Amino acid sequence: PGGRDVLRGLFDAKDPLLVRITAVQAAGRSTAAAMQPFLEWMLAKGGPEEQAEALQSLVCVGASGPVCVAAAQRALSSGHDRLVLVGLLGLCVWSPESALDAIRRILSAPASVRWFLAAHALRYLKTDQTVPLLLRLLAVARGSELEEVVVDALCRHLDEGTAREELLARAKQAPPPDVLACLLVNLTRHLPEEHAAEATGVVRGL
Repeated sequence: PGGRDVLRGLFDAKDPLLVRITAVQAAGRSTAAAMQPFLEWMLAKGGPEEQAEALQSLVCVGASGPVCVAAAQRALSSGHDRLVLVGLLGLCVWSPESALDAIRRILSAPASVRWFLAAHALRYLKTDQTVPLLLRLLAVARGSELEEVVVDALCRHLDEGTAREELLARAKQAPPPDVLACLLVNLTRHLPEEHAAEATGVVRGL
């Protein structure tokens, strides 16, 4: 509790943003259960930067509950891209179906920077609809800057659905160098050992 009061004392409107952000980060690195109320208080009192940091810290400390879900959902309606991203990531942990609905809404709107946020969040979303959604997004994003983000997300789901097959097929189609590099690096990190020979054959044939 004493540490919480010290951090709250650093959160004054007159303090530089860097100081306020550092206070939130310090709370997020603490193992004290008393820090969750402080982070929730920060969500109510802070600006977009502090709110984003507080949401991220709540995820990191393993917090949960309706307050966290509600804060993540509110973040999605902000005009602050990082806060939207952290809100999506929070929902991936606290309410996967809500995260899936939010991502679908973003992707149903005209293409924008929010598509990059949605694709990044799909790295962490574990539902039976994640890979099909990413594969549809991959088809739309082919040849664009978004493709690398989608490929990176798909590589976190290599053991699900047809993600592995689709990514290896894409490797054979001479994708842009940055996409191919992303794919190869992620295959090295995340490919299950039993599929290593298949991937090696594809790489040797490039």
